[in-house]
Amino acid sequence: MDVKLKLVNKSNNTMNARYVIFQKNLAPNSGGMSVAWRVATELDEGMDYDFTLYDTMKVGASWGDSHRSSREVNISVFINPITAEVGDLIGVLLVEPDLVEIKKVGHANSRKVVQVRNDSPKMKFFADLFRVTPDSEGIDPRMAAATVELAPGEIATFAFEPTIYIGVSWKVDQGMVFEDGDLTSVAEIPLLGISSADIVASGGGPDDGSEPTHFGLANVVR
Repeated sequence: MDVKLKLVNKSNNTMNARYVIFQKNLAPNSGGMSVAWRVATELDEGMDYDFTLYDTMKVGASWGDSHRSSREVNISVFINPITAEVGDLIGVLLVEPDLVEIKKVGHANSRKVVQVRNDSPKMKFFADLFRVTPDSEGIDPRMAAATVELAPGEIATFAFEPTIYIGVSWKVDQGMVFEDGDLTSVAEIPLLGISSADIVASGGGPDDGSEPTHFGLANVVR
């Protein structure tokens, strides 16, 4: 179920604070990297940021290590994303030197996950999973939910609960692959059974040394 959300800033953070919204790939041994799915910036006290967590997912693939060294998913080489549903097994195959085919090739080993398999005998890929607007013809490569590096023959598993996470940073950009130490005040926001809600930020202060920022739900509609 799609969930409409509004981040409401009632904190003491300055407008330089960045509110990083992301999901965690909960598949065992996923080897995945957390990606800043959305980043709300320049929110003065009393301002808000609207967004929607859609059920729709797309799977794409990319290659090369240079963008990962800068911890960015926003890349020029991004290949043919396709819509995926839980229970799908997606294959990625290098057909010709400049042609990569991505398609559903079977069923995942669980009805609760999406799996991506590198079917190319030599080429290494990154499997990128995106949360997108259902009617969007294209996608913004910065808006990945998770990314996993795949050697030939390897399978990436993506598993998500109806949950988002939100934390505060002064340096993480949207689409960036980040580490735990890049965020403070990370909160888990369960969304099971919720159709809309406000996420209210309180506490905080002008820098990393301030008191923690707290996040809580308000105006919940089920």
